[in-house]
Amino acid sequence: MSTTFLNGWRAAGTRERLSADLTRWVAYLELVLQVRRERQALRRLSPHQIADLGLDPGAVVHESGRGMLDVPRSRLGDLG
Repeated sequence: MSTTFLNGWRAAGTRERLSADLTRWVAYLELVLQVRRERQALRRLSPHQIADLGLDPGAVVHESGRGMLDVPRSRLGDLG
């Protein structure tokens, strides 16, 4: 490794930026897992429960079938 690389690593603010990036990734992962739990809960609803909640059965199937990393944009705003 060059000393330029090491000097860059020790540059002021590097640790803070790395910490902020890691914090954002952890928050994103927590959000992904929360959305996944919500979709699993939707999957477990009976047709009667879906009707009681006034939800469209097709929309429930669609939403509960979305991929784990397919987080709605509106939820990404929760990350701040």
